[in-house]
Amino acid sequence: MKMKINLKKVLRSEVFKPCVEDKDLAFCLNEGECSIIETVAGVHRHCRCKEGYHGLRCDQFVPKTDAILSDPRVNQQQ
Repeated sequence: MKMKINLKKVLRSEVFKPCVEDKDLAFCLNEGECSIIETVAGVHRHCRCKEGYHGLRCDQFVPKTDAILSDPRVNQQQ
């Protein structure tokens, strides 16, 4: 017997829940959005970071680079 999995239902499952407790809300930095993930291994916090930030807690800033400024060939005099 084959089992069909509806991916839309899986992606919208109750596994990901919004953080509601103060300790969880403070987990993500730099205005990152906190979610609680419940797995068989336990409960884990996950952050969805705003543009320009990454890392487990959105604690690492990644400056946006401009191709013109970062390409050394553009600034060479001809």
